[in-house]
Amino acid sequence: SDQSIRDLFDSKKILEQPWYKERLLMKQEKDVAYLSKQSAYIKEYLSKESHRIEADRLQLNERLTDIQAKLEITKGSDYLKSLEGTIGRDVSLS
Repeated sequence: SDQSIRDLFDSKKILEQPWYKERLLMKQEKDVAYLSKQSAYIKEYLSKESHRIEADRLQLNERLTDIQAKLEITKGSDYLKSLEGTIGRDVSLS
């Protein structure tokens, strides 16, 4: 049982690796991009007078407010910190 092999699976050491931090940054970037697209889509939908009744029924104004709040959180460093311990996003899937 070689210590160098066991160290490969030490969670503290994994969390410090540059490749792991890159996975977390990629996850954050993709989450920001997703929420931004959702926000833009809802804004576009809300801008159409012909969609007003359906937008009210679906409570899109409230959903937009929620998405924008999540987007602001997702852009922050606290969100990145909250991702620590997760697998992040595979950078090859960019």
